[in-house]
Amino acid sequence: SNIKPSTTEDLQSLRSMLVTMFQEVDTEGNGYLTYDEFQLLMERIDVGITAQELRFVIAEADENENGYIDYHEF
Repeated sequence: SNIKPSTTEDLQSLRSMLVTMFQEVDTEGNGYLTYDEFQLLMERIDVGITAQELRFVIAEADENENGYIDYHEF
């Protein structure tokens, strides 16, 4: 998935799409993604990263280091 937003409208559309995807994989509806939920999201958008790369991405995005990706970190 090579999405390259070029306008404000494109950015808003991309943000809306990402929020929807976040909500779809947040199966518990708790406002954050577990490792498994985040992995499902990455599979859905077909990023094609390894498990090790996924752990790195989660660690980088997990600003408060609680082991989850919450909506604001996403």
